[in-house]
Amino acid sequence: MSTACNEMSEHHFLCSICLEVLNDPVTTPCGHNFCKTCISTCWDTSTTSKCPVCNQVFSTKPQLKVNIMMRELFNCFVFYLFLSEFSQRLVTCSLDQWFSTFSCRDR
Repeated sequence: MSTACNEMSEHHFLCSICLEVLNDPVTTPCGHNFCKTCISTCWDTSTTSKCPVCNQVFSTKPQLKVNIMMRELFNCFVFYLFLSEFSQRLVTCSLDQWFSTFSCRDR
Protein backbone atom coordinates (compact mmCIF):
# COMPACT_ATOMS: atom_id res chain seq x y z
CA MET A 1 0.00 0.00 0.00
CA SER A 2 2.78 2.45 0.83
CA THR A 3 4.34 1.81 -2.59
CA ALA A 4 1.06 2.78 -4.24
CA CYS A 5 1.00 5.99 -2.20
CA ASN A 6 4.58 6.77 -3.15
CA GLU A 7 3.81 6.31 -6.85
CA MET A 8 0.63 8.40 -6.67
CA SER A 9 0.93 11.92 -7.98
CA GLU A 10 -1.29 14.90 -8.54
CA HIS A 11 -1.83 14.03 -12.22
CA HIS A 12 -4.08 11.16 -11.09
CA PHE A 13 -6.46 13.81 -9.77
CA LEU A 14 -6.57 16.16 -12.77
CA CYS A 15 -9.68 16.84 -14.82
CA SER A 16 -9.12 16.08 -18.52
CA ILE A 17 -11.20 19.11 -19.47
CA CYS A 18 -9.81 21.97 -17.37
CA LEU A 19 -6.49 20.26 -16.51
CA GLU A 20 -6.88 21.35 -12.89
CA VAL A 21 -7.27 19.26 -9.74
CA LEU A 22 -10.73 17.66 -9.72
CA ASN A 23 -13.34 19.82 -8.07
CA ASP A 24 -16.45 17.86 -7.06
CA PRO A 25 -15.25 14.81 -9.02
CA VAL A 26 -17.85 12.80 -10.92
CA THR A 27 -17.36 9.53 -12.78
CA THR A 28 -18.98 8.88 -16.15
CA PRO A 29 -20.52 5.48 -16.98
CA CYS A 30 -17.34 4.66 -18.93
CA GLY A 31 -15.25 5.23 -15.79
CA HIS A 32 -13.54 8.57 -16.50
CA ASN A 33 -13.44 11.32 -13.87
CA PHE A 34 -14.11 15.02 -14.38
CA CYS A 35 -15.03 18.10 -12.38
CA LYS A 36 -18.81 18.12 -12.09
CA THR A 37 -19.00 21.65 -13.54
CA CYS A 38 -16.64 20.84 -16.44
CA ILE A 39 -18.49 17.78 -17.73
CA SER A 40 -21.89 19.37 -17.13
CA THR A 41 -20.88 22.45 -19.13
CA CYS A 42 -19.40 20.26 -21.85
CA TRP A 43 -22.62 18.29 -22.18
CA ASP A 44 -24.87 21.35 -21.90
CA THR A 45 -23.09 23.02 -24.83
CA SER A 46 -23.10 19.93 -27.06
CA THR A 47 -25.82 18.13 -28.97
CA THR A 48 -24.61 14.74 -27.70
CA SER A 49 -23.44 13.54 -24.33
CA LYS A 50 -20.15 11.76 -24.87
CA CYS A 51 -17.01 11.17 -22.86
CA PRO A 52 -14.28 13.70 -23.77
CA VAL A 53 -11.62 11.04 -23.15
CA CYS A 54 -12.85 7.91 -24.94
CA ASN A 55 -15.68 9.46 -27.00
CA GLN A 56 -18.24 6.91 -25.78
CA VAL A 57 -21.66 8.33 -26.63
CA PHE A 58 -24.44 8.06 -24.05
CA SER A 59 -27.97 7.74 -25.43
CA THR A 60 -29.29 9.89 -22.59
CA LYS A 61 -27.38 12.40 -20.54
CA PRO A 62 -26.14 10.52 -17.45
CA GLN A 63 -27.17 11.89 -14.09
CA LEU A 64 -23.93 12.71 -12.33
CA LYS A 65 -23.29 12.51 -8.62
CA VAL A 66 -20.10 13.55 -6.84
CA ASN A 67 -17.75 10.57 -6.48
CA ILE A 68 -17.22 10.74 -2.73
CA MET A 69 -14.55 8.04 -2.72
CA MET A 70 -12.49 9.92 -5.31
CA ARG A 71 -12.84 13.14 -3.32
CA GLU A 72 -11.79 11.41 -0.07
CA LEU A 73 -8.87 9.69 -1.81
CA PHE A 74 -7.65 13.06 -3.05
CA ASN A 75 -8.04 14.57 0.43
CA CYS A 76 -5.93 11.70 1.85
CA PHE A 77 -3.33 12.27 -0.88
CA VAL A 78 -3.10 15.98 -0.02
CA PHE A 79 -2.76 15.13 3.67
CA TYR A 80 -0.01 12.60 2.83
CA LEU A 81 1.85 15.28 0.85
CA PHE A 82 1.48 17.72 3.74
CA LEU A 83 2.86 15.20 6.23
CA SER A 84 5.74 14.29 3.92
CA GLU A 85 6.67 17.94 3.47
CA PHE A 86 6.25 18.70 7.18
CA SER A 87 8.37 15.72 8.27
CA GLN A 88 11.08 16.60 5.73
CA ARG A 89 11.23 20.17 7.05
CA LEU A 90 11.28 18.90 10.62
CA VAL A 91 14.22 16.58 9.91
CA THR A 92 16.09 19.31 8.02
CA CYS A 93 15.46 21.82 10.80
CA SER A 94 16.59 19.35 13.47
CA LEU A 95 19.74 18.49 11.54
CA ASP A 96 20.50 22.17 11.00
CA GLN A 97 20.11 22.79 14.72
CA TRP A 98 22.30 19.81 15.55
CA PHE A 99 25.04 20.91 13.14
CA SER A 100 24.93 24.52 14.36
CA THR A 101 25.20 23.32 17.97
CA PHE A 102 27.97 20.89 17.04
CA SER A 103 29.98 23.54 15.20
CA CYS A 104 29.55 25.93 18.13
CA ARG A 105 31.09 23.35 20.48
CA ASP A 106 34.13 23.00 18.24
CA ARG A 107 34.97 26.67 18.50
